[in-house]
Amino acid sequence: MVKFNNKVKSKNTEIEEFIRAESKQAISTLYEVGATNEIKYKSKYFYENNLTTYLMSLDWTKPWTAGAQFSGLCVFLETQEKDMSRYSELKNEMTTFIENTIDQNTGSYFMYNTPELREIVNGAMKVITGLDWLDIPIHEPNKLIDTCLEVKLDGYGCDIVDIVYVLYMCSKNNTYRRKEIEIYFNNVDEIIYKHYFSDDGGFSYFQNKSQLYYYGLNITSGLNKPDIHGSTLLLWALSLMTDFRKNSDIKINILKP
Repeated sequence: MVKFNNKVKSKNTEIEEFIRAESKQAISTLYEVGATNEIKYKSKYFYENNLTTYLMSLDWTKPWTAGAQFSGLCVFLETQEKDMSRYSELKNEMTTFIENTIDQNTGSYFMYNTPELREIVNGAMKVITGLDWLDIPIHEPNKLIDTCLEVKLDGYGCDIVDIVYVLYMCSKNNTYRRKEIEIYFNNVDEIIYKHYFSDDGGFSYFQNKSQLYYYGLNITSGLNKPDIHGSTLLLWALSLMTDFRKNSDIKINILKP
């Protein structure tokens, strides 16, 4: 077994992961609105016969980061390599790998040391976005629901949307603890509206403060203003919860991230 590399990442590795993440988000958005990218994105791991080796090299004690890389490869395989002769083989390889990361206690996806609860949920969100693109069912939805309902949110953009997404996806065609999830979502509503700026019509990433960083770079002064990142994430969370409730005249078309 190839154990993950827990050494400090090189700057080139970080940049490669940033580019992969941004490419994944752009390509997934294009495909969800019926468009395609003109120039095919070719991931080297599909061509060098080292897919599992690469996935094992990720630090799965930090599943938010590792799961994001897994999810990106799922999007690339489904959107860029569907006609590839090895498509089914690579999909099976990714399926087998992620099954070996399932934690039977939390239902989430990580290996070796157990991360903190926030990391467990956020990592599950990243993995599930990838599973959704490959039409692979969530392996332990009820356990993940139990795990999520233990979390006390504190008003942080990514944390909010990640837990809402996991609960939403695990509740599809599933009645397990549905009433408790509805109550939990009511509390999330209250947290989200603490980020809302009625005069501007947007949301801030933090309560009373805009997003400060993007890929480690300082991009704002953190003023008490709404921002694009916070508005996008929290509108997405509200859309997921509205669709979960199914009691609104608003028709929601949930896109795959």
